[in-house]
Amino acid sequence: MDQSSITLHTDETLMHLVREAYRRLTGELQRRLRNDGLVFGHWTALRILWKTDGLTVQEIAAQAGVLPISTWTTMHALEDLGLIEIRKLGNGDGRAIRMFLTPKGDVLRERYLPVGEEINRLAFAGVSAEDIEATKRALTRVMENIGQAAEEEVQREAAKPKPPKKPKINLKRWSYRFVARGSEHSVSAIMR
Repeated sequence: MDQSSITLHTDETLMHLVREAYRRLTGELQRRLRNDGLVFGHWTALRILWKTDGLTVQEIAAQAGVLPISTWTTMHALEDLGLIEIRKLGNGDGRAIRMFLTPKGDVLRERYLPVGEEINRLAFAGVSAEDIEATKRALTRVMENIGQAAEEEVQREAAKPKPPKKPKINLKRWSYRFVARGSEHSVSAIMR
């Protein structure tokens, strides 16, 4: 099918549909997490630690697809809730700080992993296994295409000639010349 011949209304575009599906899925999960004072970001970090305990913030951030600073905020919140312990290992090097589940955080795995599975079952009720697989393939391809386009844009920008750097003006040297040429302005007035 010729992709250029497809015209959709704003509420029918793939971007809109994916955003709306994401909003509804995460909203349902958020509603269920609220009982334990958790938010979606907590769920994401906990799922990563349930899979591999003892990761660094950088490793968790990379797996979650967020910035390390956001992950630090989440880790401190989970620590305040008693769900993880932040341990400084080794010589105090920042890379030696690791996140470990507490028994309380580990117990939540048994409660919330089935919730995620239940929400997926709810979301895909009435959708054939073939359609689910086709959707996964299509969305995976969309992510690959967007990633490739972004990488190509970065390469195009890197290949562009850089504008010449403007020469730096040494104001201090210039101001002394200005004064030396007989101007009545003082150096301190010029330097302000």
